[in-house]
Amino acid sequence: MHQDTQEQYKGILTELIKKQMVILGPDITLLKVKNVKGITIASDGTVTSLEGDPKQILQNLINEFVELSGMIVKKVMESIITSNPGMSALAELSQNVSDSVSSLGSEGSSDPEKDKIEQENAQQALNEATQSMQTDDMKNGSGQ
Repeated sequence: MHQDTQEQYKGILTELIKKQMVILGPDITLLKVKNVKGITIASDGTVTSLEGDPKQILQNLINEFVELSGMIVKKVMESIITSNPGMSALAELSQNVSDSVSSLGSEGSSDPEKDKIEQENAQQALNEATQSMQTDDMKNGSGQ
């Protein structure tokens, strides 16, 4: 694999991890990253090394976060894909995230009230994450 591609994946993984640190907090995020083989990060969420297929590492990390917060991860990935339009592999991974989120939603639990509360909590977290990303985009945009 070309070094440029490896560096691109490091950048994308770092961006995903840092955004999840804002949304989920650093402790939960770092625990989830530690569950993924082949990725080494600094305490600030910066990816320092990748061993193995970076596309698979990215997919495995996304899966870890989807377990916690499917819709939030989906929204974060949409933002990352928008900011990295040249990487066709991201579009495929985004579809995988969408499929994973859809399958999570269809499983549900045997307790409809619990499902409703979880769905409301996920929607609230998604709204907060979206608002946070829009605020970040405005700070980083030309309006500053």
